[in-house]
Amino acid sequence: MKKYFLLAVFALILNGLYAQNFSGEGDQRLSGGVSFYGYGNGLKLTYDYGLTELFSVGGGATFILNNEYKNNFFIYGRGDLHLNNVFNLPSTIDVYPGIELGLLTSSRFGLHGHIGFRYHFAENLGAFIELGTNGSAGLVLKL
Repeated sequence: MKKYFLLAVFALILNGLYAQNFSGEGDQRLSGGVSFYGYGNGLKLTYDYGLTELFSVGGGATFILNNEYKNNFFIYGRGDLHLNNVFNLPSTIDVYPGIELGLLTSSRFGLHGHIGFRYHFAENLGAFIELGTNGSAGLVLKL
């Protein structure tokens, strides 16, 4: 059993050597996970499209399961500034500050800032965490 576990870990490491994070113009990512603070706990789904080597835009929705503000969802547009090439980070890592602007259930506008981190452990699959006025974590899929 130990031999199979070590073989699986070795295969993931080798696969990670070929993993590619944000690659610029035309790059597309679909992320899904949990939102764990901000307007409340819930589920988050986002889409990002690369405009240039540095910038991506997209949209998303957070479905809020419990909160004190009576908001059930947050639908928004988002923009991110990808710093992996600026700081010469490995191709498996992406660090990005960004903003989200959208509409809450209560007919109020929401504006959020975040700093995000993605790590791709396979060519098309990785994990993300975003911290700021909303927090979230989950999986990211390269389309």
